[in-house]
Formats: sequence, C-alpha cells, structure tokens
Amino acid sequence: MKFARSVKALALAGAVLFAPSLASAATLTYQNPSNIFGLNGSAAVHILSPRDIGTRAGGFALQGDISGDSAVETFTAWCLDIYTYISDGQNYNPTTTPFAASGVVLTTTQTDNIQALFNTGLFGLDLSVGSNSAGFQLALWELIYETDSLFDVTVGGIGGFWATSGNAAALSTANSLLDGLGDLPTGNYNLTFLESVGHKSQNLVTGNLLPDEVPSVPVPAAGMLLLSALFGTGMLARMRRRVTH
Repeated sequence: MKFARSVKALALAGAVLFAPSLASAATLTYQNPSNIFGLNGSAAVHILSPRDIGTRAGGFALQGDISGDSAVETFTAWCLDIYTYISDGQNYNPTTTPFAASGVVLTTTQTDNIQALFNTGLFGLDLSVGSNSAGFQLALWELIYETDSLFDVTVGGIGGFWATSGNAAALSTANSLLDGLGDLPTGNYNLTFLESVGHKSQNLVTGNLLPDEVPSVPVPAAGMLLLSALFGTGMLARMRRRVTH
C-alpha cells in the first residue's frame, strides 16, 4: 500500500542540522569535475510533471565547508528542485526554510517525510547502483512535488510529480522506499538543507549518519523462544547434576 502525505517523522528521526551562524556561504564544488555523481550511480529519467524534462537522477558527489569549521567535507547531496540546473562553484547557505529564496517554503509535513525517507531508506542502500541512487532521488522529488494524497512516482496528475524511466528498477526502488516511510528506522540522520544563494543553482539536502544511534536489530520472536528453550535446558542440566552429587 502507499502512504499518505501525512506520514510524520518517526520517533527516532534525527534532528535537522542548521548552521545559521556561518559567517559566509559555503562554496560547493564537484568531487570529480568530470562526473557530478562521482562514485554514485545514476539513471536517465523523464519527468513529465510538474515540468517536462529529461535528465539523469542520482546522488551528487560534492565537497565544501557546510559545517562552518573551515574544513572541506565530502558528501552526497540530493536535489530539492527540478526547475534549476546544478552548477559547480556556487555559494550555498544552510537554512531552516529551504526554497524561501525561490518563493516556496517546504511544509512541516514535507520536511518530516524527507527525514523519514533518510531514516528508513538510505542506510545500507548501495548508491553505486544506478537504480538505487536514482530511485532515492525520485522518491525525494515525489515527497516534495506530489499534490495527491498517495505516493507513487509512476502516477501523476495536474501539479503532481510523475516520472518515467528506461530503467524500470529505478521507479520500483523509488516506490519501495516510499512504501517504507512508516517502517522502523534503519539509520538516524542529521539533515542539512542547502539553499543556493540567489537561486543560481539547485537547492539541496544532505544527511549525516549518526553511527552510534543506528537502531539495533530486534531479536525475532522465534529467536526469543529458542533462547528461552536453551536457557531452560541449561537450568535442567544443572539441577540434574546437583541431584547426582
């Protein structure tokens, strides 16, 4: 089943990381000047709505000082808007109001769903596989642009998000990630929204995994029964040894 747009951030949702105290905007550049995706995969997609455009989708491999500590960081960023091309060497500001400069502000529900997408879908996703990387990006666009009450990247409408692709696996991955928004988190991410100064480049979001807060995998019920049985067997053996002695 598909999940409605009212999906809220999960209990383990990471705090959104903002840095409004930066003295100046961070200049972002490509990790690999000849390939904006770096080691990440990508796939060709055709977006039909809200804008008819053919492009490649995937995680951008970027670098820059986005934490304000003067150290250049390398990270994977994801596109928030489809109306502007991404440009190398542009200045970005971390912000609490993504899209504000372009006249649009993401709602709390949208940012909550973006957080849930990172927490339930990104950890363990092999981004070197083009369909995975493109699928995550398509799912993110769906959360931002879909105006219907259900999430499905292959179904569009007036004003909604609708994509096609020669890589059917990318569409399948996107919908699988969207179906999992209500699942238990597999990772905990701090999100940094990056707004292009003057909207000269695409607005972006990146997530920093907090490794110490990755949820432990619960022991299945069958496993608990097995442990109980082993414990009981051990106790019985100890009692028999005592009687023998």
